[in-house]
Amino acid sequence: MEQQLEGYSFYRSHVGFIVNLNMIKELIPTSKNCYEVVFVNTDKKALMTKERVIELEEQINSEFWKSRGFKCFFII
Repeated sequence: MEQQLEGYSFYRSHVGFIVNLNMIKELIPTSKNCYEVVFVNTDKKALMTKERVIELEEQINSEFWKSRGFKCFFII
């Protein structure tokens, strides 16, 4: 599944979830190492590990994305 979605805005947030990054509204801490992913226009939610949040932040803040005007930071 991940290989089919490569190149699109999807991200493995947790062992049981692949999320569309364009649809994330908010990340809510639920425990020391886990976040609840809240989406735009739906009540459905997913989980994201703290490790994945850090990894995603690093990817978004990489030079590649910065050069395209993207900026992101999470308070963890």
